[in-house]
Amino acid sequence: RAVLAEGGGNDEKVQAALQERASSDKGHARVVNGLLFGNICDRSRSPEFFRYLTLVVRDGYAYVCKQLQRIVNEKFTKMIDRGAVQASPQQIQLLELVRRLIGLDVGNGIDRVFLALLRQIQGGSVRETNRWLTRILLQISIENKAWLLEQLDIVHIVFYTFCRVAADHSDPKL
Repeated sequence: RAVLAEGGGNDEKVQAALQERASSDKGHARVVNGLLFGNICDRSRSPEFFRYLTLVVRDGYAYVCKQLQRIVNEKFTKMIDRGAVQASPQQIQLLELVRRLIGLDVGNGIDRVFLALLRQIQGGSVRETNRWLTRILLQISIENKAWLLEQLDIVHIVFYTFCRVAADHSDPKL
């Protein structure tokens, strides 16, 4: 926030300040965490935060993917209010961020993030939030078919997950 405020809307100043703060390992982690938080929590500024994220990343998105995987594993189900019938804005933004990273063909762990998201699909559940997550992950898979087919470690898991969900939803009463 401080860096964005220092820049006063001047993109060059913001970029320079972010680069300066991200020059050390500890600073890099803090800047990346802040930009991830901004991407997930502030939908209106998400494209801006993503652009800044692409400027400061220096490890091929390895730290970004590690943090995203941690968020998905530990917090994804907690991002929604109990009893809610639709996904939270934070869940939507997190999936949009993953979609963007897959589109960039990030190789350092985005496959593990996608796999962690697949594990969030609950077998046998016909709740709207579960169907929404399945639908979004299927769309991401279709949009990035070439990427998915290159991921030999997870392509069979993706296939099994969607076949299992299809079987769960084959009841015409749903």
